[in-house]
Amino acid sequence: MSFLLAAETIGDIFNRVFSGFDWTILAFLGSIQNDFFTLLAKTFTALGSTTYGVLFGLLGVVLCCFRRTRRTGLTICFSVAIGTILTNFLIKPLFLRVRPYNLLQAKPGLLGWYFGAGGICEADYCFPSGHTTGATELAISLMLCHIRAKKGKIAWIFPLGAFLTGVSRTYLMVHYPTDIIGGWLIGSIAAVLGYFLSNAVCKFIRKRKLDKILDLNRYLKRKVTPKKAVIGIALGWLFCFAVSATDLYLEYKDEIPRCDYNGEYDCLNAAKIDSKKYPAIDGKHYCKIHWKELSKQFEETGTLPDDNSEPDTSIAEGIPIPNSDLFTFFNEPAMTALKDNFGTNIPVKMTVSKDQEGTAEITDTAVIKEVFNALKDVKIADEDNSGTTVTDSGLTFTFFMADSTQLTVSFESPSQLLYNDKVYFVINNNNIYNLDVIPETKPETEPETEEEYEEEEYWEEEEWYEEDCEEG
Repeated sequence: MSFLLAAETIGDIFNRVFSGFDWTILAFLGSIQNDFFTLLAKTFTALGSTTYGVLFGLLGVVLCCFRRTRRTGLTICFSVAIGTILTNFLIKPLFLRVRPYNLLQAKPGLLGWYFGAGGICEADYCFPSGHTTGATELAISLMLCHIRAKKGKIAWIFPLGAFLTGVSRTYLMVHYPTDIIGGWLIGSIAAVLGYFLSNAVCKFIRKRKLDKILDLNRYLKRKVTPKKAVIGIALGWLFCFAVSATDLYLEYKDEIPRCDYNGEYDCLNAAKIDSKKYPAIDGKHYCKIHWKELSKQFEETGTLPDDNSEPDTSIAEGIPIPNSDLFTFFNEPAMTALKDNFGTNIPVKMTVSKDQEGTAEITDTAVIKEVFNALKDVKIADEDNSGTTVTDSGLTFTFFMADSTQLTVSFESPSQLLYNDKVYFVINNNNIYNLDVIPETKPETEPETEEEYEEEEYWEEEEWYEEDCEEG
């Protein structure tokens, strides 16, 4: 069920009807995940980015200024405009479909693959795929114009780019396969409508005998020949792609701030940070979806909802998860228990053990929740075989749950996590080590020998003497 509406949304219906199809494909793409495929996916996803669409749209405006390329330029401009309106202003707000990486939390193996592919995230709903729609509308526009120009052999290359863009979005697990199919369909509709509109506009211009008057080429001292036009368009496309790919690379390079919503599911959408349009609510930052809903509630009541709702795990039930070499850690019983219990089973007590500082028992619910929330968001990479393991800052959290179970996570250092005698790299520890919850206490152990007993009595007497001196 959607957190926004009491009634079932169209997106919820899609999740229920197409769950087997969607999750099986996601699991398959996760099972073949490797560094090379991930690089390809991040490259092809640039063909549908907002930056690429805007730059290509500007290229279309330039093409409109020349008589020979006007039809292509108009088709590009019309298709981009129609596709944007259909996707962002009509269909996404109608379907309200939550992105898959938020429901991937029901299957830790799939969530591991999501982070393994880079943990890329968006800030809105997912149906249809905006990247796929954008890539498809441009590809089909170019294909139709080339077919009209009797260049059919070249024309079929463009849809291949749109196909790979759609597959890349599913591989990166930011979209369901049905989102991609919807993007292909809507992008094609936008391109066909744009093509017919461009034909109508070109026909209108010819009837008014404005075709040559509006041709920029006639006003240039150095005429643009067909050969120069082809080279110019190719360089223009290369520029659009290079800029959009670089923009995405810089975006993926830094850690993405995540939405602070933690109700029906732990939202992994991109949070709106340093945005005047989406300011922080009670010190927390949210994605566009949750900000709109929670800002209204905060204005009316002055409070935010409790973050203890049970996540919806029904969507991914029964989907087989192939083994993953990179994220086998998340398939281990203890971490699976920690992930599944978050939000559904409340920790009532916690002990924290740190090397050379002993063990502290924590019953402060605010501190326990803070640590438990932080540990849930820890992401790891592959096993650490560097031989540089630091062992003098070992840290162990043990949660005593309401159902009498215990959950334990150990860290070797702020960058490594220990589990089943194996050390893994920690990608993001969410400031776990900045939590001051471990008092500097001496371990409470019984002296084993008479010498140890006398030594312990001596230090107790010394502390008693010092306290008396301080009191005068």
